[in-house]
Amino acid sequence: MHWHAGFWARRLEVLSRIIRVRMRRVNAKGNAFARFPSRCES
Repeated sequence: MHWHAGFWARRLEVLSRIIRVRMRRVNAKGNAFARFPSRCES
């Protein structure tokens, strides 16, 4: 049963890394999209 704790600890580490990378990508896209409408409106 002890191996389970290490297994989940590793999984959480990997998931947190993936989430961070995706958040960076989403934020970059969001910033690009946020700039577009203001240009079009003006």
